[in-house]
Amino acid sequence: MQITVKSAKVLKSGTNKQGEWELVGVMSEDGTSYTTFNKGAKGLPSGTVIDIEPIEDDQGRLSFKEFEVKSMAKPEDKPQMTPDKWAEKDKAQASSIESQVAFKGVVELLCHDYEISKELREAAFNWAMLKLNGVVSPSTPPQPAQKATSEPSEILFPNIGEFYTACLKTFKLSKSNVDAELGESDLSTPEQRSLAWLAIKAVHGEG
Repeated sequence: MQITVKSAKVLKSGTNKQGEWELVGVMSEDGTSYTTFNKGAKGLPSGTVIDIEPIEDDQGRLSFKEFEVKSMAKPEDKPQMTPDKWAEKDKAQASSIESQVAFKGVVELLCHDYEISKELREAAFNWAMLKLNGVVSPSTPPQPAQKATSEPSEILFPNIGEFYTACLKTFKLSKSNVDAELGESDLSTPEQRSLAWLAIKAVHGEG
């Protein structure tokens, strides 16, 4: 008699004069339950077809001693990660990191009185809120309302090298660490580097 295995698991186990024993419960796909002391049955995957000689006791319970595998169930194929799927996953992770940075940046701007221009403060706040609302993509840089002219020199970084150097000295963050936190944010202008500095400062404090 052939049955298709739906599940197989150890019901009981113990030791007697013959040694260790296990009672394995096997359920077929039609809902019929069987038991066996054949330890090989406990590893049968769902969908495997086996041939058995069922034995019914006086209480109607079914069991079998030996079995023969007629067809082994094939393991389910795991979906392969294509370059597009990896890119999508990386983009989602970058967006998640940027959203966390944006949230902390909003809290920092609301709770602290930094010596920056009103325009830059508003630009940073608006960019962070847009990130939290999912409007700005990882590749969309924050744009200030207008070019600020009164920011203190320690916040505006003339070039990107000074920005990375300051991050390393102040927060012990390497260039790769900074890039991982900022995702694909544009750092090409002093204003955008200032926004990035505030975002990192909101996460890591005063360093």
